[in-house]
Amino acid sequence: MFYLMVKTHKSLEVKNGHWPSRPITGLTNWCTTPPSTLLAIIGEMFLRLDAICDPLQCSLRDSRDLVARLEELPRIWNFNDGPPRISSFDFNSLYTNFTWGDIASAYTFWRAHWLQHHHSSRCTSLEKEFAEWLLNPIAPGDWAYLQYSFPYLKMDYHASLTLGEALLRVVFTHNIFQAPGAGVYRQAQGWSMGTNCAPAWANLILRSFILQSPAFLAGPALMWRFLDDGLLIHPQSATSDLVQKLQQTFPAHLPFECLVLGGTGDVQFLDLRIVRLSPPTYCTFF
Repeated sequence: MFYLMVKTHKSLEVKNGHWPSRPITGLTNWCTTPPSTLLAIIGEMFLRLDAICDPLQCSLRDSRDLVARLEELPRIWNFNDGPPRISSFDFNSLYTNFTWGDIASAYTFWRAHWLQHHHSSRCTSLEKEFAEWLLNPIAPGDWAYLQYSFPYLKMDYHASLTLGEALLRVVFTHNIFQAPGAGVYRQAQGWSMGTNCAPAWANLILRSFILQSPAFLAGPALMWRFLDDGLLIHPQSATSDLVQKLQQTFPAHLPFECLVLGGTGDVQFLDLRIVRLSPPTYCTFF
């Protein structure tokens, strides 16, 4: 028999306006589901640039991808550095800690990559036309309509403002949702849980930080990440400065916690238990 429960906020700070045990899932979003769905689509299209723009291939697709990488590890690991060690980290309340600056910077970063590499992406002609529509400057009439329809928008218009960036701002400022039995909320900071575009854009934001930081580009650590959960494969000699490298890569307003540091195995990650790395041994759990 299975029971399903609504996920509740981890940090219950009543003094800051967080209602105790309020749901953090946007169960019914009144305003932004349609534009958020469009942004989720373009976010997934940006993610397909992975092989072109991300030489580290740090983003995990799912548990099967993790298993494939673990099985490949003995072939690619330089054992002159000693046997591999494993560390893991987890971001705290990732969606709600994003700022508009994080989102706007990631949009600019990935839009530039798309314009340069979209001909090499695995997208259909229809998807590319859709991207062109979102990534081109917004017409003044459309901008006026958005301002009229979304009172919390508070964004200056300029000639190069694109429809995609404007819609991201709409979704970011109008997370108004109803949690049955709990009330009606407007997210004051970051994205609410359940926002359609949040998973894809969270991935894009974190990936843009990694690709613009020299901390992990030169190795020797391998970083594998599934949204807010990260796994680091590294030699023992690199253990001491891993936390500092992570702090250099991600901004201070996206705090994380190191769960394992320099372990040799017996690490739980996603739905796997990694028993040891050399040779790779793992099992699944529920």
